[in-house]
Amino acid sequence: MGKIDPEKTTCIIPLNKYRYETTGGLKVDNHLNLLDGNGLAQPNVFAVGSVAGNVFGEKMPGGAGLAWAFVSGKYVADEIVNALQE
Repeated sequence: MGKIDPEKTTCIIPLNKYRYETTGGLKVDNHLNLLDGNGLAQPNVFAVGSVAGNVFGEKMPGGAGLAWAFVSGKYVADEIVNALQE
């Protein structure tokens, strides 16, 4: 097999648009407590990961949703442990 000459070679591949994750979600406070319709935090009701709103704006880098799920999940786990110790 010879070298591929980019000037003489045409490669055609199908591309499909898809969305693998939403960038919306429920409104939460700084402790990831769910906010009600009046903007009041609901104690001991948490939202994490892509369910907890969107910290990335309109564009999210690949893999960032998974990282946010781990980070926000750990944060809420710590909040729950602290609440149980009070």
